[in-house]
Amino acid sequence: MTYNSSAFWSNRNEISILIDSVAPQSITPIPLDFIRYITPMKAPIQGLSATTKIKGIGTVRWFICDSKGTSTSIETTAYLIP
Repeated sequence: MTYNSSAFWSNRNEISILIDSVAPQSITPIPLDFIRYITPMKAPIQGLSATTKIKGIGTVRWFICDSKGTSTSIETTAYLIP
């Protein structure tokens, strides 16, 4: 199995975006990343900590620029984990 990760900066300059090729689901702590309704959830997520809970799930759109200056957007389903 090949593991690839890349770091990108969001256009808000708030937090870096890590793209992990083996992560099963995207996560964000920022409610404003969601472009549609966030469906509430109260579920634990494995692998982060025993107290980490998913607060919601929905569609996010991230605008990114890589180290070569190429910009694009990513739209995907993500968990909201404040």
